[in-house]
Amino acid sequence: MATSFPCMFQGEKCKFCPDFSECQKAQGKPYRKWEKANVVINSFPDGSYEILRYKNGFDYMYEAGNLPSVDRVRKMIKQGPYWVPVDGFDITDIQSSIKSSSKRSKDTMYGYVLANDWQYFSTFTFDQKFVDRSDDIAVKHLWSEFERYCKRKNKDCKILATPERHPTSGALHFHALMSDISWTLTPATNAKTGKLITTKFGDPVFNVTDWKYGFSTVAVIPPDNNNLRVANYLVKYITKEGNIDYNAKRFYHTRNLAFKNKVIGYLSDEEFASSEFKDGIEQVKDNDKMTVYFYRGKKDTST
Repeated sequence: MATSFPCMFQGEKCKFCPDFSECQKAQGKPYRKWEKANVVINSFPDGSYEILRYKNGFDYMYEAGNLPSVDRVRKMIKQGPYWVPVDGFDITDIQSSIKSSSKRSKDTMYGYVLANDWQYFSTFTFDQKFVDRSDDIAVKHLWSEFERYCKRKNKDCKILATPERHPTSGALHFHALMSDISWTLTPATNAKTGKLITTKFGDPVFNVTDWKYGFSTVAVIPPDNNNLRVANYLVKYITKEGNIDYNAKRFYHTRNLAFKNKVIGYLSDEEFASSEFKDGIEQVKDNDKMTVYFYRGKKDTST
């Protein structure tokens, strides 16, 4: 098919042609445009930034069109107590799917944690007399009911929760970050000694009177707490091997959460050194793949 520009390769080695994507686009064929990048900058509503600087760089797709629809067919199906591969997929496809899903979930949850202010870190367990703890569907249904209960009491409440399995029983419980919750808290006490329970930092721990399905603990997050530390603490629960079943929801959240803004680009050593982030950034991670910096921003001290 003729194009509006001369064909350099006459249909051979097209991917090496600088006009490849434009040619494909003109013919209505699938195309992708790639650029080299080495920096990802996540910005948050409070003015802080997370800067991921990749040591070897990477290619990212900045434009695409006419692509086939994404294959969302489940790669495994439930047969009795086991998940088995469907026809057409092998174990490598399944492992790749699980790895990609875990990575997306971690990145998304991380963005929610850092983009919002949180007041409480909570853990909720389920009592066998209220629900069959081996029934994941029933347990998750009760958790969704509790979220709706919290929203009815205060429509502006914020909840971000992730399920985790007990290492022995396999029963699910939930860890959650919460804020603007209208609930009743009572000091938690040791059932044997009657003494007040505190965190390892000496802060008091509370129980939630509104939680009717089992045991609960709540720790108040100090207003000046490092939100990055909170993010790392909660995100670890969705990266544990075998924590949640295949194709299962890795976290739950209310719809009113703010989210990060993500920018991908390339910065040379000189550009990075002279960028606006050079003052006030803190290196928080370094490995063979990347160096991660965090810029906390400048708080508004005006009155």
